[in-house]
Amino acid sequence: MGSKSQTFVLLTVLLFLMSLAPLSDAIVRAQTRTIVVPDQYPTIQQAINSANGGDTVYVKNGVYDETLTISKTLNLIGENTQSTIINGGNIGNVVQVNGNYIAISGVTIENAGTSEWTGHGFPDSCISLQDSSFVKVTNTILTKATVAIWSYDSSNSVISDNLVFNTTTMGIIAYDDTNVTVSGCSVKDCGLIGLHLDGSSVDCNIINNTVIGCSEGIDIEKSNKNLIRQCVLLNDNLSLSFTKSGENLVQYCTISNGSIGAGFYQSNDNTFTGNSFINNSKQVVPNLDFSSPNFVSSSAYSQNIWDEGNMGNYWSDYNGKGDYVIDANNVDNYPLAQQPYPSPTVPELPWLVIVPLLLLLFSVAVILRHQKNLT
Repeated sequence: MGSKSQTFVLLTVLLFLMSLAPLSDAIVRAQTRTIVVPDQYPTIQQAINSANGGDTVYVKNGVYDETLTISKTLNLIGENTQSTIINGGNIGNVVQVNGNYIAISGVTIENAGTSEWTGHGFPDSCISLQDSSFVKVTNTILTKATVAIWSYDSSNSVISDNLVFNTTTMGIIAYDDTNVTVSGCSVKDCGLIGLHLDGSSVDCNIINNTVIGCSEGIDIEKSNKNLIRQCVLLNDNLSLSFTKSGENLVQYCTISNGSIGAGFYQSNDNTFTGNSFINNSKQVVPNLDFSSPNFVSSSAYSQNIWDEGNMGNYWSDYNGKGDYVIDANNVDNYPLAQQPYPSPTVPELPWLVIVPLLLLLFSVAVILRHQKNLT
């Protein structure tokens, strides 16, 4: 009996504790709140300082002349991306993030410092992420800075659906990052580099971005095992650049109208499949070395993989016969006869005839029925 009584008591206690779990969750949810700027606090930073973990700071339309520091879990949401503006006053970082589970969306962030950055130290940025995890930056406009987003030693963050333009040095940089995703961003006129992975960044995903008019479109430096997929690189001097980087996968990208489509410096075993190289002055330079007089050197030479299974890449200068040969060690064995993602086409003539004909027949039927009703 004693053992049965003890078992009954333990089960009762366990069921009681389980019944408290939904209640405790409800209490936590009840404690989170939305703080409205400027209704409750005149500045965004005051609202952030007042917020508890998990709160939302909602910012109404207006121009807010301030810089922000966020080091706690919260959501910073603007009323309208174009009309909710955080102006940094042209000095330093506009938004400094040092924390986890932070979300920023629906705002324009502009006028960080624009001092020249030589690659040492941290650049003046619209948003600077340092030692952070699970940060989301979505649906923002980032402009007028040395760098739009600087992410350092961070992981599992998502940077998506942002408009980035008019920076002096670079658009978005991930340095020594792990599993960071940059997707759906439009990057234009961002100085030296549009999107940049560096410092042993690994397992990062650069997906469905557009980079236009930068000196280098996407630059991968000392970073391995990353994915670049469905990006559009247009009118960049050097569209894709790899420096001492390997085992990266580039798929279904359009690389068009650049001086160099893809250039490599001591970068091997990167795989390219399903991409379109269109009207670049030089489609691929496997031994690119900007320190050499002619920008090529044997010490820079790289050997990469240009097809996978039965799928290679589309080359606008391919003559349609055999392999596409870049050089003896860089060969696309399965070049594509057409682009994997052709542009949408205008409806063919039969549809242009059929649709008006159907409308005419419908009109005639309505008129005949109307006349019948009159008789």
